[in-house]
Amino acid sequence: MPKIDGRTLDHGTSEHIRILAVRRVRKDKEKPSEVIKSLGLCWTTIYRWLRAHDKGAVQKLKSSKATGPAPKLTEKQKQKVRTWIVGKFYKFHIFLRDDENNRSGWGWRVWSARES
Repeated sequence: MPKIDGRTLDHGTSEHIRILAVRRVRKDKEKPSEVIKSLGLCWTTIYRWLRAHDKGAVQKLKSSKATGPAPKLTEKQKQKVRTWIVGKFYKFHIFLRDDENNRSGWGWRVWSARES
């Protein structure tokens, strides 16, 4: 079987492969090298999955959304930048919209403090 680049698989498929591989090794008593070779992935990856399973961290085998980088600005700094951009006489209003195309999503509106 040709090698598969696991990074190209979607999260659900990757999760299924991890759980399946661990199950085949721990319950069906297959060799880890044979299991990972049959799946077409790199042989080193299965050992991380097995360690996580053995430590009781089955949740690490599940897919999770990436958290992203930590914010670089504090709330106070964000407020200062916002003031630089729109001035001190404007307010921001964030709302959940439902437009004519029946799409829901976040929207925003800026209005003058003099208008409100």
